[in-house]
Amino acid sequence: MPVKYLARYLTSSFLLSGHLGSLVPDRTVRVSVKVLALNCVGLAGMVLPSILSLPLFNDAVGEAELQQHLDDVLRFHSHSDPQIGASVAIVIGQFVRASLVHGCGQYNDFSRPSLTLSSLLEILCKLLGHESSVTSRGAIAGLSLCVDELLHSLHASVVLSVLPHLVNVASNPYWLVKVSYLLLLWVNGM
Repeated sequence: MPVKYLARYLTSSFLLSGHLGSLVPDRTVRVSVKVLALNCVGLAGMVLPSILSLPLFNDAVGEAELQQHLDDVLRFHSHSDPQIGASVAIVIGQFVRASLVHGCGQYNDFSRPSLTLSSLLEILCKLLGHESSVTSRGAIAGLSLCVDELLHSLHASVVLSVLPHLVNVASNPYWLVKVSYLLLLWVNGM
């Protein structure tokens, strides 16, 4: 399937090193290229959510738990560049939404511990409270992508864990963060 090849190619070329838990360093690939690659992987995940559970290399030999998987791109959430953090938040929102849509309201983590709904929402909440307004706005955008599907799914109760973090975002001094926050609340009728 071409979308799987595309996601693997972008991830192996610009984001992941091929070694378990290891990311491509910034001195090898520019941050702007990483942001673009993350955005493309997120869009591919909307088409086929199971993409994030795939091993990085199709022909990898050895034990499955020792292979690097595409969901390792979520490790970029702690990157020092705020735009990469924002892109990770959007990838999370896209994945959660796609998983719920493709599963008709039933979330699927594809048996990957890093793709559980609770761990993804934990990352989103961490990014919501980030000191950078760029990352906070990206986290709001990621949340706005999936909150409506979450509220109309079997997993609506998990939104309660996000609410305290959303309240804290309201006190962010940057006006664009406040506008994004208000749009999230307005569009979703919160």
